[in-house]
Amino acid sequence: MAGIPGSENGKYSRGDAMTVLVPRGSFEIIDNWGDIIGMRGSGSNSVRITDVFVPDDMVFFHTIGAMVDGPTPGSVLHGDAFFGGAFGGFAEGGLRPVALETGVFAALDEYEELLRTKKSVHKDGIPRLDDPEFLRKYGMALASLQVARGAVLNGAETYLSHCELSVSGQQPFDGTKCAVMDGAYHACENIVFDVIDSLARAASSTAFRQGQRMQRYYRDILTLTSRADFFEFRAADVARTILAQNAASSECAV
Repeated sequence: MAGIPGSENGKYSRGDAMTVLVPRGSFEIIDNWGDIIGMRGSGSNSVRITDVFVPDDMVFFHTIGAMVDGPTPGSVLHGDAFFGGAFGGFAEGGLRPVALETGVFAALDEYEELLRTKKSVHKDGIPRLDDPEFLRKYGMALASLQVARGAVLNGAETYLSHCELSVSGQQPFDGTKCAVMDGAYHACENIVFDVIDSLARAASSTAFRQGQRMQRYYRDILTLTSRADFFEFRAADVARTILAQNAASSECAV
């Protein structure tokens, strides 16, 4: 690649996030979408690009935690503060409802089907639907998923509120807000993982046979919650930032 702003002899700093648009036919799609558990249905193939020139206007630099302060081209164009937010404030948020629906409309539905069709291994072969232990799993899962659903809706409302404050010039949508929201997104995904993990273990080993739906839901949520960029690795830095801000606010109030 050559002629790209911000480059020096074709090299970039590691701190730059860069997106390039490459015309179809100029890259090779590698058949490795099934190599990672939980990614088999995602279409997340790798691509190989060899000796392709990318012009300046097809290259975009961005920073996930970059601050947004004031109107953006999108908010001006559409006349809507929704388009005036920071990328870090919604990036993980796009995965959170997917996780939730994997729990609500997938794993919980599958567990209900097992309740209605399988026998209990604890109560002399009675239907699982009549076994309080199996019912307890369903009830606890349902309650936890309602908590997760509330978190999804609250995240959307919080994001839009930050956008409105930024576009109006009242408060910037900064990296700290992004980090706190990102942490909440991951926490919600953890709730869903705990639910699906509980349901899957109660479903019995036969539910983990190749091709079974519960196996698919479990591997999907496992992949989502086992990435190297998970929030736990950033939580201490977020805590330091928030505590420093709280201390500064207290000193100003004295």
